[in-house]
Amino acid sequence: MQKIIRLLFVISVALLITSGLTGAYIVDGESSIGNSLTAGTAPAQNIVLNEIYPNPPGSSEANSEWLELYNKGDWAWNVNGWRLVDFANNSMVIDGTKTGGSTVVPPHGWLVVNRNGNQNFSLNNDSETISLYNAGMLIDSFHYTTTTEAKSWGRKPDGIGAWFNDLTPTPGATNGL
Repeated sequence: MQKIIRLLFVISVALLITSGLTGAYIVDGESSIGNSLTAGTAPAQNIVLNEIYPNPPGSSEANSEWLELYNKGDWAWNVNGWRLVDFANNSMVIDGTKTGGSTVVPPHGWLVVNRNGNQNFSLNNDSETISLYNAGMLIDSFHYTTTTEAKSWGRKPDGIGAWFNDLTPTPGATNGL
């Protein structure tokens, strides 16, 4: 029994040393074939700001504004606890109350984050910078200068393209015209 424990310890140390040298790490997604384990890498930078709806019609903007995150990667990401920060350095923590329940961004999928009346964090109509943070690390940021009522800013194609304004809002779906 002691030999098995010692062997497991040596294997664990070898895996830790190897992963430290290569920059690889194990994430929640994995697959095994026979006796081998295949683990993928999934950098947090696969999660990006994808669409912003800062100027909904009417006066109840705090309850109608939203942002959309997109996952460019092949692994689902739980963004619970991540923060959105505006130009004035006001923040909003992403949790299930802002997303309608789940905080997981599926692979090549979207997650809509609603402002839900947050009085500190804002999506200004004239000019704003929105930044996405995970554990204090900047993941993505976008600055816009103007908005049109009932239109959104969005990337085309989703997650990787340039930002365009005056789009028809598409929360949780592919950005359109």
